[in-house]
Amino acid sequence: PLVLADEGRVGQMLANLLENALKYAADGPIAVSAAPGPEGVVVRVVDAGPGIEAADREHVFERFYRGRRVRESARPGSGLGLYLCQRLAEAQGGRIWLDEVPVGTSIAFSLPLAGRPAVVPG
Repeated sequence: PLVLADEGRVGQMLANLLENALKYAADGPIAVSAAPGPEGVVVRVVDAGPGIEAADREHVFERFYRGRRVRESARPGSGLGLYLCQRLAEAQGGRIWLDEVPVGTSIAFSLPLAGRPAVVPG
């Protein structure tokens, strides 16, 4: 399907999500998929790393937020990556979210199909 999106911005989002997956799950598999969904096209990046703790899940899209595991590790980062992904998704009429998975992390974003109204965040 034809997606209503800025190719460069989608590339930024994917690069950021893949960079996070590689940083936190370097030894495990990483999967990227895209499929039609009720809101348009859904793109998902899944890794088998340590995952995001429950206490951090509601904050991961906040500017400068870094979860406890990340803060305690030696991994560099600014806490802006997922915040920027959220802003880019919303600017294109989509949204981004964390899926519940038993192991690792699964982050998905949706982008509207061309000719469909965009999702209004809220």
